[in-house]
Amino acid sequence: MPFASLLGRIVLWAALYVACAHLSFALDDPLTQISFVWFPAGVAVAALFAMPRTAWAALTAALFAADLGLSALTGHPLVPSAWLAALSLASTLGIAWFSQRYAQGRDDLHAVLGWVAITFVASAIAAVAGSAGLALIKREIPWDAVSDLAWIWWAATVTGVLFGVSVLMGFMGFRTVEAPPGPIGRTVGITAWLLLAAMTWYVFGVHRPSTSAAPLLLGLACIPLALATVVTLSGGNRMGSLAVLTMAAIVIYHSNAGRGPFFLRGFLPGEPLLLVQSYLVSVAMLQVFVRMLTRGIRRPRMAGAHDAGGRETLYRLDLSSGTIIWDAPPDARPGPGTLDEVLRQVHPDDREGLQERLRATDGTPGLDRPFPFRLATAPGQWTTVVDLNRGAMMGPDGAFIIGSWQLPTPHSGA
Repeated sequence: MPFASLLGRIVLWAALYVACAHLSFALDDPLTQISFVWFPAGVAVAALFAMPRTAWAALTAALFAADLGLSALTGHPLVPSAWLAALSLASTLGIAWFSQRYAQGRDDLHAVLGWVAITFVASAIAAVAGSAGLALIKREIPWDAVSDLAWIWWAATVTGVLFGVSVLMGFMGFRTVEAPPGPIGRTVGITAWLLLAAMTWYVFGVHRPSTSAAPLLLGLACIPLALATVVTLSGGNRMGSLAVLTMAAIVIYHSNAGRGPFFLRGFLPGEPLLLVQSYLVSVAMLQVFVRMLTRGIRRPRMAGAHDAGGRETLYRLDLSSGTIIWDAPPDARPGPGTLDEVLRQVHPDDREGLQERLRATDGTPGLDRPFPFRLATAPGQWTTVVDLNRGAMMGPDGAFIIGSWQLPTPHSGA
Protein backbone atom coordinates (compact mmCIF):
# COMPACT_ATOMS: atom_id res chain seq x y z
CA MET A 1 0.00 0.00 0.00
CA PRO A 2 1.46 3.44 -0.93
CA PHE A 3 2.66 5.48 2.04
CA ALA A 4 0.32 8.41 1.31
CA SER A 5 -2.71 6.11 1.15
CA LEU A 6 -1.64 4.33 4.35
CA LEU A 7 -1.13 7.62 6.17
CA GLY A 8 -4.50 8.91 5.00
CA ARG A 9 -6.27 5.81 6.29
CA ILE A 10 -4.54 6.07 9.66
CA VAL A 11 -5.59 9.72 9.96
CA LEU A 12 -9.20 8.84 9.09
CA TRP A 13 -9.28 6.05 11.67
CA ALA A 14 -7.77 8.36 14.30
CA ALA A 15 -10.39 11.01 13.53
CA LEU A 16 -13.20 8.47 13.89
CA TYR A 17 -11.59 7.25 17.13
CA VAL A 18 -11.56 10.79 18.53
CA ALA A 19 -15.18 11.39 17.55
CA CYS A 20 -16.30 8.19 19.28
CA ALA A 21 -14.11 8.92 22.31
CA HIS A 22 -15.71 12.36 22.63
CA LEU A 23 -19.12 10.69 22.66
CA SER A 24 -18.00 8.14 25.26
CA PHE A 25 -16.42 10.84 27.47
CA ALA A 26 -19.85 12.46 27.60
CA LEU A 27 -21.14 9.21 29.14
CA ASP A 28 -18.32 8.60 31.63
CA ASP A 29 -18.25 8.68 35.43
CA PRO A 30 -16.77 12.00 36.67
CA LEU A 31 -14.69 10.34 39.40
CA THR A 32 -13.30 7.24 37.69
CA GLN A 33 -13.30 8.50 34.06
CA ILE A 34 -14.64 5.06 33.08
CA SER A 35 -17.24 5.37 30.34
CA PHE A 36 -20.31 3.18 30.45
CA VAL A 37 -19.85 2.48 26.71
CA TRP A 38 -16.37 2.77 25.19
CA PHE A 39 -17.10 3.07 21.47
CA PRO A 40 -13.43 3.73 20.49
CA ALA A 41 -12.65 0.10 21.36
CA GLY A 42 -14.83 -1.00 18.44
CA VAL A 43 -13.20 1.57 16.16
CA ALA A 44 -9.72 0.34 17.14
CA VAL A 45 -10.52 -3.34 16.54
CA ALA A 46 -12.23 -2.58 13.21
CA ALA A 47 -9.23 -0.49 12.13
CA LEU A 48 -6.83 -3.33 13.02
CA PHE A 49 -8.97 -5.79 11.08
CA ALA A 50 -9.01 -3.51 8.04
CA MET A 51 -5.36 -2.41 8.03
CA PRO A 52 -2.35 -4.57 7.09
CA ARG A 53 -0.47 -5.89 10.09
CA THR A 54 2.64 -3.96 9.09
CA ALA A 55 0.68 -0.75 9.86
CA TRP A 56 -0.53 -1.83 13.28
CA ALA A 57 2.25 -0.12 15.23
CA ALA A 58 1.73 3.23 13.48
CA LEU A 59 -2.04 2.92 13.81
CA THR A 60 -1.84 2.14 17.54
CA ALA A 61 0.52 5.07 18.14
CA ALA A 62 -1.86 7.40 16.28
CA LEU A 63 -4.86 6.22 18.29
CA PHE A 64 -2.96 6.56 21.56
CA ALA A 65 -1.88 10.11 20.70
CA ALA A 66 -5.44 10.98 19.65
CA ASP A 67 -6.81 9.62 22.93
CA LEU A 68 -4.36 11.62 25.03
CA GLY A 69 -4.94 14.76 22.99
CA LEU A 70 -8.68 14.57 23.49
CA SER A 71 -8.23 13.86 27.21
CA ALA A 72 -6.09 16.98 27.56
CA LEU A 73 -8.64 19.10 25.69
CA THR A 74 -11.49 17.84 27.88
CA GLY A 75 -9.59 18.42 31.13
CA HIS A 76 -8.92 14.81 32.12
CA PRO A 77 -5.72 14.24 34.16
CA LEU A 78 -2.82 13.04 32.00
CA VAL A 79 -1.53 10.06 34.00
CA PRO A 80 -4.90 8.28 34.49
CA SER A 81 -5.80 9.04 30.89
CA ALA A 82 -2.54 7.53 29.62
CA TRP A 83 -3.09 4.42 31.74
CA LEU A 84 -6.65 3.98 30.50
CA ALA A 85 -5.65 4.53 26.88
CA ALA A 86 -2.72 2.10 27.09
CA LEU A 87 -4.79 -0.70 28.64
CA SER A 88 -7.68 -0.15 26.27
CA LEU A 89 -5.49 -0.25 23.16
CA ALA A 90 -3.58 -3.26 24.50
CA SER A 91 -6.84 -5.17 24.86
CA THR A 92 -7.97 -4.21 21.34
CA LEU A 93 -4.64 -5.36 19.92
CA GLY A 94 -5.07 -8.66 21.69
CA ILE A 95 -8.63 -9.03 20.42
CA ALA A 96 -7.62 -8.31 16.82
CA TRP A 97 -4.52 -10.53 16.82
CA PHE A 98 -6.06 -13.58 18.53
CA SER A 99 -9.28 -13.27 16.51
CA GLN A 100 -7.39 -13.30 13.23
CA ARG A 101 -5.27 -16.24 14.35
CA TYR A 102 -8.33 -18.19 15.40
CA ALA A 103 -10.28 -17.38 12.22
CA GLN A 104 -7.66 -18.91 9.88
CA GLY A 105 -9.14 -21.88 8.10
CA ARG A 106 -12.51 -21.60 9.88
CA ASP A 107 -15.91 -20.71 8.50
CA ASP A 108 -17.69 -17.44 9.27
CA LEU A 109 -19.75 -18.78 12.16
CA HIS A 110 -16.75 -20.17 14.06
CA ALA A 111 -14.73 -17.04 13.30
CA VAL A 112 -17.46 -14.79 14.73
CA LEU A 113 -18.01 -16.96 17.81
CA GLY A 114 -14.27 -17.02 18.42
CA TRP A 115 -14.09 -13.25 18.09
CA VAL A 116 -16.91 -12.84 20.65
CA ALA A 117 -15.24 -15.22 23.13
CA ILE A 118 -11.83 -13.54 22.72
CA THR A 119 -13.46 -10.13 23.23
CA PHE A 120 -14.98 -11.30 26.51
CA VAL A 121 -11.70 -12.73 27.84
CA ALA A 122 -9.34 -9.95 26.68
CA SER A 123 -11.70 -7.25 27.97
CA ALA A 124 -11.91 -8.97 31.37
CA ILE A 125 -8.12 -9.12 31.72
CA ALA A 126 -7.75 -5.45 30.76
CA ALA A 127 -10.60 -4.44 33.07
CA VAL A 128 -9.08 -6.09 36.15
CA ALA A 129 -5.57 -4.78 35.46
CA GLY A 130 -6.79 -1.32 34.46
CA SER A 131 -9.08 -0.86 37.46
CA ALA A 132 -6.42 -1.95 39.92
CA GLY A 133 -3.90 0.42 38.35
CA LEU A 134 -6.42 3.25 38.36
CA ALA A 135 -7.04 2.72 42.08
CA LEU A 136 -3.30 3.08 42.69
CA ILE A 137 -3.08 6.24 40.58
CA LYS A 138 -6.23 7.93 41.90
CA ARG A 139 -6.02 7.64 45.68
CA GLU A 140 -9.61 8.76 46.16
CA ILE A 141 -10.88 5.49 44.66
CA PRO A 142 -11.28 2.93 47.51
CA TRP A 143 -10.03 -0.60 46.93
CA ASP A 144 -13.44 -2.08 47.66
CA ALA A 145 -14.72 -0.25 44.56
CA VAL A 146 -12.20 -1.92 42.22
CA SER A 147 -14.52 -4.83 41.43
CA ASP A 148 -17.30 -2.41 40.46
CA LEU A 149 -14.87 -0.44 38.27
CA ALA A 150 -13.69 -3.63 36.58
CA TRP A 151 -17.25 -4.64 35.84
CA ILE A 152 -18.08 -1.25 34.31
CA TRP A 153 -14.85 -1.28 32.28
CA TRP A 154 -15.50 -4.81 31.02
CA ALA A 155 -19.10 -4.08 30.02
CA ALA A 156 -18.11 -0.81 28.32
CA THR A 157 -15.35 -2.46 26.27
CA VAL A 158 -17.39 -5.50 25.27
CA THR A 159 -20.29 -3.28 24.21
CA GLY A 160 -18.00 -0.97 22.24
CA VAL A 161 -16.20 -3.82 20.45
CA LEU A 162 -19.19 -5.98 19.57
CA PHE A 163 -21.32 -3.02 18.51
CA GLY A 164 -18.62 -0.95 16.80
CA VAL A 165 -16.98 -3.76 14.84
CA SER A 166 -20.33 -5.13 13.68
CA VAL A 167 -21.46 -1.74 12.36
CA LEU A 168 -18.14 -0.71 10.81
CA MET A 169 -17.52 -4.06 9.12
CA GLY A 170 -21.00 -3.77 7.64
CA PHE A 171 -20.16 -0.33 6.24
CA MET A 172 -16.90 -1.59 4.75
CA GLY A 173 -18.36 -4.81 3.37
CA PHE A 174 -15.47 -6.66 5.01
CA ARG A 175 -15.10 -10.32 3.89
CA THR A 176 -18.46 -10.23 2.14
CA VAL A 177 -19.66 -10.56 -1.44
CA GLU A 178 -22.90 -8.68 -1.95
CA ALA A 179 -24.98 -7.81 -4.96
CA PRO A 180 -26.18 -4.19 -5.04
CA PRO A 181 -29.88 -3.93 -4.03
CA GLY A 182 -32.37 -3.31 -6.81
CA PRO A 183 -34.97 -0.52 -6.84
CA ILE A 184 -37.49 -2.62 -4.92
CA GLY A 185 -34.90 -3.62 -2.34
CA ARG A 186 -33.81 -0.02 -1.82
CA THR A 187 -37.42 1.13 -1.47
CA VAL A 188 -38.24 -1.56 1.08
CA GLY A 189 -35.00 -0.87 2.95
CA ILE A 190 -35.56 2.89 3.15
CA THR A 191 -39.17 2.41 4.23
CA ALA A 192 -38.14 -0.03 6.98
CA TRP A 193 -35.37 2.35 8.03
CA LEU A 194 -37.82 5.26 8.46
CA LEU A 195 -40.25 3.05 10.39
CA LEU A 196 -37.35 1.88 12.58
CA ALA A 197 -36.37 5.46 13.44
CA ALA A 198 -39.96 6.44 14.26
CA MET A 199 -40.63 3.36 16.39
CA THR A 200 -37.33 3.67 18.27
CA TRP A 201 -37.96 7.35 18.99
CA TYR A 202 -41.42 6.57 20.33
CA VAL A 203 -40.46 3.58 22.51
CA PHE A 204 -37.31 5.07 24.02
CA GLY A 205 -38.77 8.55 24.44
CA VAL A 206 -41.08 7.52 27.27
CA HIS A 207 -39.98 9.03 30.57
CA ARG A 208 -40.05 6.71 33.58
CA PRO A 209 -42.74 4.33 32.29
CA SER A 210 -45.11 2.82 34.80
CA THR A 211 -44.94 -0.83 35.74
CA SER A 212 -48.20 -1.53 33.93
CA ALA A 213 -46.92 0.00 30.68
CA ALA A 214 -43.54 -1.79 30.82
CA PRO A 215 -44.60 -5.07 29.14
CA LEU A 216 -46.09 -3.24 26.15
CA LEU A 217 -43.03 -0.99 25.74
CA LEU A 218 -40.62 -3.92 26.01
CA GLY A 219 -42.61 -5.74 23.36
CA LEU A 220 -42.55 -2.68 21.11
CA ALA A 221 -38.77 -2.44 21.62
CA CYS A 222 -38.44 -5.71 19.70
CA ILE A 223 -39.99 -4.18 16.57
CA PRO A 224 -36.91 -2.05 15.69
CA LEU A 225 -34.79 -5.23 15.83
CA ALA A 226 -37.03 -6.86 13.24
CA LEU A 227 -37.04 -3.70 11.11
CA ALA A 228 -33.23 -3.53 11.21
CA THR A 229 -33.16 -7.09 9.86
CA VAL A 230 -35.54 -6.10 7.06
CA VAL A 231 -33.28 -3.17 6.17
CA THR A 232 -30.23 -5.45 6.03
CA LEU A 233 -31.95 -8.10 3.92
CA SER A 234 -33.52 -5.60 1.51
CA GLY A 235 -31.03 -2.76 1.33
CA GLY A 236 -27.77 -4.59 1.96
CA ASN A 237 -25.12 -4.53 4.66
CA ARG A 238 -24.27 -0.84 4.42
CA MET A 239 -27.87 0.28 4.70
CA GLY A 240 -28.34 -2.19 7.54
CA SER A 241 -25.37 -0.76 9.42
CA LEU A 242 -26.71 2.76 8.88
CA ALA A 243 -30.07 1.67 10.30
CA VAL A 244 -28.40 0.13 13.37
CA LEU A 245 -26.36 3.31 13.84
CA THR A 246 -29.53 5.43 13.61
CA MET A 247 -31.22 3.22 16.14
CA ALA A 248 -28.26 3.38 18.52
CA ALA A 249 -28.09 7.19 18.32
CA ILE A 250 -31.75 7.47 19.31
CA VAL A 251 -31.41 4.93 22.13
CA ILE A 252 -28.30 6.63 23.56
CA TYR A 253 -29.86 10.08 23.32
CA HIS A 254 -32.95 9.09 25.31
CA SER A 255 -31.10 6.76 27.71
CA ASN A 256 -28.64 9.48 28.61
CA ALA A 257 -31.67 11.52 29.78
CA GLY A 258 -33.10 8.59 31.75
CA ARG A 259 -35.88 7.83 29.30
CA GLY A 260 -36.97 4.53 27.77
CA PRO A 261 -38.47 1.15 28.68
CA PHE A 262 -35.38 0.10 30.67
CA PHE A 263 -35.68 2.98 33.15
CA LEU A 264 -38.43 1.49 35.25
CA ARG A 265 -39.09 2.58 38.80
CA GLY A 266 -37.45 0.25 41.30
CA PHE A 267 -34.37 -0.60 39.24
CA LEU A 268 -31.05 -0.28 41.03
CA PRO A 269 -28.53 2.34 39.79
CA GLY A 270 -26.66 1.03 36.77
CA GLU A 271 -29.18 -1.69 35.87
CA PRO A 272 -31.01 0.34 33.17
CA LEU A 273 -27.72 1.19 31.48
CA LEU A 274 -26.68 -2.46 31.50
CA LEU A 275 -29.95 -3.33 29.75
CA VAL A 276 -29.32 -0.58 27.18
CA GLN A 277 -25.85 -2.02 26.50
CA SER A 278 -27.27 -5.51 26.05
CA TYR A 279 -29.95 -4.15 23.71
CA LEU A 280 -27.46 -2.37 21.46
CA VAL A 281 -25.18 -5.40 21.29
CA SER A 282 -28.15 -7.63 20.46
CA VAL A 283 -29.18 -5.37 17.58
CA ALA A 284 -25.67 -5.27 16.09
CA MET A 285 -24.92 -8.98 16.53
CA LEU A 286 -28.28 -9.94 15.02
CA GLN A 287 -27.24 -8.18 11.82
CA VAL A 288 -23.90 -10.04 11.84
CA PHE A 289 -25.66 -13.40 11.91
CA VAL A 290 -28.15 -12.24 9.27
CA ARG A 291 -25.22 -11.39 6.98
CA MET A 292 -23.65 -14.79 7.55
CA LEU A 293 -26.88 -16.67 6.86
CA THR A 294 -27.56 -14.73 3.66
CA ARG A 295 -24.05 -14.97 2.21
CA GLY A 296 -24.64 -18.51 1.02
CA ILE A 297 -27.89 -17.41 -0.64
CA ARG A 298 -26.61 -14.26 -2.34
CA ARG A 299 -23.48 -15.77 -3.86
CA PRO A 300 -25.27 -18.32 -6.04
CA ARG A 301 -27.70 -15.60 -7.17
CA MET A 302 -24.84 -13.33 -8.17
CA ALA A 303 -23.10 -16.12 -9.98
CA GLY A 304 -26.29 -17.09 -11.74
CA ALA A 305 -26.68 -13.55 -13.02
CA HIS A 306 -23.50 -14.08 -15.05
CA ASP A 307 -23.60 -17.79 -15.80
CA ALA A 308 -26.34 -20.11 -14.68
CA GLY A 309 -24.30 -23.20 -15.60
CA GLY A 310 -20.85 -22.10 -14.50
CA ARG A 311 -18.78 -23.69 -11.75
CA GLU A 312 -16.90 -21.97 -8.95
CA THR A 313 -13.19 -22.41 -8.30
CA LEU A 314 -11.77 -21.11 -5.03
CA TYR A 315 -8.34 -19.52 -4.72
CA ARG A 316 -5.97 -18.22 -2.06
CA LEU A 317 -3.62 -15.41 -3.12
CA ASP A 318 -0.57 -14.64 -0.97
CA LEU A 319 -0.09 -10.88 -1.33
CA SER A 320 3.57 -10.84 -0.32
CA SER A 321 4.79 -13.49 -2.77
CA GLY A 322 2.02 -13.37 -5.38
CA THR A 323 1.54 -17.16 -5.18
CA ILE A 324 -1.95 -18.50 -5.92
CA ILE A 325 -3.28 -21.81 -4.61
CA TRP A 326 -6.33 -23.13 -6.44
CA ASP A 327 -9.05 -25.46 -5.19
CA ALA A 328 -9.96 -26.71 -8.64
CA PRO A 329 -11.97 -29.87 -9.36
CA PRO A 330 -9.81 -32.93 -10.20
CA ASP A 331 -10.88 -32.89 -13.86
CA ALA A 332 -10.04 -29.20 -14.35
CA ARG A 333 -6.69 -27.93 -15.51
CA PRO A 334 -4.80 -25.99 -12.79
CA GLY A 335 -4.96 -22.22 -12.89
CA PRO A 336 -1.95 -19.90 -13.12
CA GLY A 337 0.40 -20.29 -10.16
CA THR A 338 1.22 -16.62 -9.62
CA LEU A 339 -0.53 -13.27 -9.88
CA ASP A 340 1.81 -12.18 -12.70
CA GLU A 341 0.86 -15.27 -14.71
CA VAL A 342 -2.82 -14.50 -14.19
CA LEU A 343 -2.43 -10.90 -15.35
CA ARG A 344 -0.55 -11.98 -18.51
CA GLN A 345 -3.59 -14.04 -19.54
CA VAL A 346 -6.13 -11.27 -18.85
CA HIS A 347 -7.48 -9.07 -21.65
CA PRO A 348 -5.54 -5.76 -21.75
CA ASP A 349 -8.71 -3.75 -21.18
CA ASP A 350 -9.47 -5.67 -17.97
CA ARG A 351 -5.95 -6.10 -16.64
CA GLU A 352 -5.63 -2.88 -14.63
CA GLY A 353 -8.95 -3.35 -12.83
CA LEU A 354 -8.19 -6.96 -11.87
CA GLN A 355 -4.67 -6.06 -10.77
CA GLU A 356 -5.97 -3.35 -8.44
CA ARG A 357 -8.60 -5.73 -7.12
CA LEU A 358 -6.15 -8.56 -6.39
CA ARG A 359 -3.62 -6.33 -4.67
CA ALA A 360 -6.08 -4.71 -2.24
CA THR A 361 -5.50 -5.42 1.46
CA ASP A 362 -8.41 -3.55 3.01
CA GLY A 363 -11.82 -2.05 2.31
CA THR A 364 -11.13 -0.87 -1.26
CA PRO A 365 -14.40 0.32 -2.87
CA GLY A 366 -15.97 -2.23 -5.19
CA LEU A 367 -14.48 -5.37 -3.68
CA ASP A 368 -17.92 -6.48 -2.53
CA ARG A 369 -19.21 -6.58 -6.13
CA PRO A 370 -18.63 -9.32 -8.73
CA PHE A 371 -15.92 -8.36 -11.23
CA PRO A 372 -16.23 -9.88 -14.74
CA PHE A 373 -13.10 -10.00 -16.91
CA ARG A 374 -11.83 -11.81 -20.00
CA LEU A 375 -9.25 -14.56 -19.69
CA ALA A 376 -7.31 -16.00 -22.65
CA THR A 377 -7.84 -19.72 -23.27
CA ALA A 378 -6.19 -19.77 -26.73
CA PRO A 379 -4.92 -17.21 -29.25
CA GLY A 380 -7.92 -15.04 -30.08
CA GLN A 381 -10.14 -16.96 -27.68
CA TRP A 382 -11.48 -15.29 -24.53
CA THR A 383 -13.54 -16.67 -21.65
CA THR A 384 -15.53 -14.33 -19.43
CA VAL A 385 -14.67 -15.09 -15.80
CA VAL A 386 -16.32 -13.48 -12.75
CA ASP A 387 -14.06 -12.79 -9.76
CA LEU A 388 -15.77 -12.91 -6.35
CA ASN A 389 -13.35 -11.39 -3.85
CA ARG A 390 -14.04 -12.32 -0.21
CA GLY A 391 -11.59 -9.72 1.11
CA ALA A 392 -8.13 -9.74 2.65
CA MET A 393 -7.14 -11.53 5.85
CA MET A 394 -3.96 -11.78 7.87
CA GLY A 395 -2.04 -15.02 8.30
CA PRO A 396 1.25 -15.88 10.00
CA ASP A 397 3.13 -15.09 6.78
CA GLY A 398 1.29 -11.87 5.97
CA ALA A 399 -1.88 -10.79 4.17
CA PHE A 400 -3.75 -13.05 1.77
CA ILE A 401 -6.96 -12.87 -0.24
CA ILE A 402 -9.59 -15.57 -0.35
CA GLY A 403 -11.85 -15.51 -3.40
CA SER A 404 -13.30 -17.53 -6.22
CA TRP A 405 -13.76 -17.49 -9.98
CA GLN A 406 -17.04 -18.27 -11.68
CA LEU A 407 -16.06 -20.11 -14.87
CA PRO A 408 -18.68 -20.00 -17.66
CA THR A 409 -18.57 -21.61 -21.08
CA PRO A 410 -15.72 -20.04 -23.18
CA HIS A 411 -16.66 -17.92 -26.17
CA SER A 412 -14.74 -16.20 -28.97
CA GLY A 413 -14.23 -12.52 -29.51
CA ALA A 414 -12.38 -9.70 -27.82
